[in-house]
Amino acid sequence: MTTPSQIGKYVEPQLNSYGGFGSVYRSWHPNLRRYVAITVMRPQFAQDAEWVNRFQEESRFMARVDQHPHIVRVTDLQQGEHGLFMVMDSYPRGKL
Repeated sequence: MTTPSQIGKYVEPQLNSYGGFGSVYRSWHPNLRRYVAITVMRPQFAQDAEWVNRFQEESRFMARVDQHPHIVRVTDLQQGEHGLFMVMDSYPRGKL
């Protein structure tokens, strides 16, 4: 798999790991000048409406539970050139 040069507005993505839903990248948010984590949904899941719904619901749930110290905050959910992706803080708050 080729690492894209940009995912949405986020630049310089570096493949970090693979999650249950897809590939996880560490990327730079140029406007806020900070790193974020981006999970890009696997292409085979993106063709299945049930998986897309699950991915969106998990993103929304994580965005609502943003006060837990062991859950990263979701800051964005988008459909882009590389598929559906969610953007999160690059580490759990309070942990460096």
